[in-house]
Amino acid sequence: EHLSRAALDRLCLEFLVQNHLLVRSLMLSVASRAGNETAQRIATAQWMGAGAVAASRLRKALCIDGDGVDAIAAVLRLHPAFVPGYATFGVEAVDGTRGRLWLEDGDVLREGDAYTWAGLLGDAAHPALDAMVQAVNPRARCLPTRRTGRERLAWDVVVDAAAEPAPPPAEVAMVAGTNTAAFS
Repeated sequence: EHLSRAALDRLCLEFLVQNHLLVRSLMLSVASRAGNETAQRIATAQWMGAGAVAASRLRKALCIDGDGVDAIAAVLRLHPAFVPGYATFGVEAVDGTRGRLWLEDGDVLREGDAYTWAGLLGDAAHPALDAMVQAVNPRARCLPTRRTGRERLAWDVVVDAAAEPAPPPAEVAMVAGTNTAAFS
């Protein structure tokens, strides 16, 4: 409350950059000791847990009502997994049951290696993206889709009211039970 809006914006961005660097250093360290596959597996689990908890916390903090595509899009627009100025991405609601999430070609995809959360993404579905959208609606999924324009990767965010709700992944419980997830 003692900082200006501009100062808070800068601090939040710095926090996101530091988080990105911590993820990167974890992956590099694990890869040097146990190999790339282990580093990617651990980073995926980390992203699933942290991503879902962050999505839940954002939804609550911003009083985002509902669990439809509009609510999911509102959470993803501010999600810390997509560092502003580093990740060029977009998210939009297409209709009541479908949205679209995409990453454009940019710094986040140009690290030259796969030691970032974004480096884990490809043309297949990814459990971390599903965990993030399922924190808003357990019937939501991110399905890879065709790219248009400048998009390098794209997913349809689909909410299927007839689908069985996905149970929260174990990775979410590991993060949700920490002091980091409970601070206010």
